Amino acid sequence: MPLAPLTPEIRLRKLVDERENLIEQVKRLKGQLEQKKQTNGIEDASSPEGDVLENGTDSNIMDVQRDANRQINDLRFKLVKSEQEVTAHGQNVTRLEGQVTRYKAASENAEKVEDELKAEKRKLQREVQ
Repeated sequence: MPLAPLTPEIRLRKLVDERENLIEQVKRLKGQLEQKKQTNGIEDASSPEGDVLENGTDSNIMDVQRDANRQINDLRFKLVKSEQEVTAHGQNVTRLEGQVTRYKAASENAEKVEDELKAEKRKLQREVQ
């Protein structure tokens, strides 16, 4: 059984929810990154030699930072894309609302003309009899 097409309001709500989830995920990842930075800063300061960490550990930190930055950039891109889609859907909703208004007015006008034609038909039928 095919699914019913989503209304613009439902699609818009889903996009807004997705956008909010992505914003929340970006905030959470930034918090994790900041926490990692603070943790690494404490480890650096508490290092007995006061030297730079070993190459393995340093490269691990760089890899984690690169991955985090890549994720942040991906999420920012998705956020911008979602915002553009929300804007486009908002414009579509406005356009469709205008169409509904025009079609409603045309329908009401057609009903008025139909009523007038029925009245004229009854009048002519009375004249014929």
